[in-house]
Amino acid sequence: MNPETCFQTIRQKIKPSWVTILISVFLFGLLAHAYAFFNYIPNWDSVISYYSDQNTIRLGRCFLTLACGISSYYDLSWVNGCLSLCYLTVTAILICELLRIRKKSTLVLLSALLVTFPAVTSTFGYLYTADGYMLAMLCMTLAIFLTLKYRFGFLPGALLLMFGFGCYQAYITFAAMLVIVYSLDELLHGDTPLSALALKWLRALACAVFGYVLYAVVNRILLSVQHVSLADYQGISSLEGGLSGGFAPLFAAKQCLIDFAYFFIGSLHRMNAYSAFNLCMLALLFCGALARIVRHRLWRLPVRLICILLFALFIPFVCYAIYFLTPDVSYHMLMQGGLYFVYVLLLVLYDRVGRADQNRARHGIIWQWLCVIVCALIVYNFILVANICYRTQETSAARSMNELAHLADTIAADSTLRECGSIAVIGTREGSDTISLNLPPDMTGFSDGYLMTHALHYSLLLDRYHGLSFTPLDDEMTKAFAENEIVRDMPRYPEDGYIRAVSGTLVIKFSDKP
Repeated sequence: MNPETCFQTIRQKIKPSWVTILISVFLFGLLAHAYAFFNYIPNWDSVISYYSDQNTIRLGRCFLTLACGISSYYDLSWVNGCLSLCYLTVTAILICELLRIRKKSTLVLLSALLVTFPAVTSTFGYLYTADGYMLAMLCMTLAIFLTLKYRFGFLPGALLLMFGFGCYQAYITFAAMLVIVYSLDELLHGDTPLSALALKWLRALACAVFGYVLYAVVNRILLSVQHVSLADYQGISSLEGGLSGGFAPLFAAKQCLIDFAYFFIGSLHRMNAYSAFNLCMLALLFCGALARIVRHRLWRLPVRLICILLFALFIPFVCYAIYFLTPDVSYHMLMQGGLYFVYVLLLVLYDRVGRADQNRARHGIIWQWLCVIVCALIVYNFILVANICYRTQETSAARSMNELAHLADTIAADSTLRECGSIAVIGTREGSDTISLNLPPDMTGFSDGYLMTHALHYSLLLDRYHGLSFTPLDDEMTKAFAENEIVRDMPRYPEDGYIRAVSGTLVIKFSDKP
């Protein structure tokens, strides 16, 4: 088969719904994220990862270097952004195929919600690794798709889940939520016997168990080969051992419920349009599910009804399942991708309404219009949130670069400072200790403060933009310098003399304690 014939064959197999999803993902993706894709907007992490192989095996992400290697190890905003949109397109297609989405409006809204979802926006705050994370999400989705669609799909699914887990562990909740939404859809709208559904649930469990075991084995081998130990960050070191010693199920359950409510509503003292739209969405979801149960008299099938209630109750605990594995985890926005499926559940209910249901009562038509309008408003709000985040981060970067330029001018004007071989930063610049914007939602990856938080940042930026090379001192040496009598007597920023050469080291003092 020659190339032209091959392309024509592929074109014939492409469904119109896939084209709709592709256009929707790229259209809404650019509306939300073009600001980041067309500019270089660094944050405190991307300063360090300007060029990085992403070998973060100490964080349990043993395959991330492979996933990010597709776009090179440079922080290429446009390339990483385009690849991320491609991965998100395939992810949306798999979700729509698995859930048998048929309405064009549902396809558009489902795709738009995925690409503008706050967890995706937060991931694009770390754009240097976003394509690797989006590939992990795609692998998790494909794993569940194969597992639920094919009898032995859990075998390749386990390999895909292993790879996705080895790129970013938090996406396991994304995969689990896809299983829950699929199950609720089948229980509410399908005629699949419970015994057949039970087999699918067992396959999904087998996929998760086999995938995790494979990941644990491969990760342990790679840790041994590279002579690296797992970090304590986010309780990662305790994940391989299962439940940690501090495991408290009641505490974990409480945190799941609190975080679940906080994501949709935020602080009761700071409710805004985001909170109002989410409350409307949850109300529509509850009314739609209840109407479906009443209309089809599902109370006559008590086992099926109990399964529906159980899966619905599982949602908050599945979205924040890592709380049950380690109490040390702190859920930031990047880890909350599974909550996207709460919106998907509403769209599935909307998609299943047929012509017979539409003509049955006017309130059914009103409910459908409200679903479309509320979801469209949520998408619009997500787009605004993304652009506000990028605009704020750009301002943060510009403020940081201006301060860095002033520092470089000070160094250039003093030969004693220029001749220093190393750099130590005592304390941190005020406003450089935040890693999120609480709009709400709480958007991790963005800050209105400064990019520079320690000596490594100053070292890299001074070298990269001003050609001034200094070796950053580590934490132990910085603490020792802070105890130096000359450093103790130095004035603090912004007083004159807060920059000084001490024993061949360029010292920048922001506070008395490192």
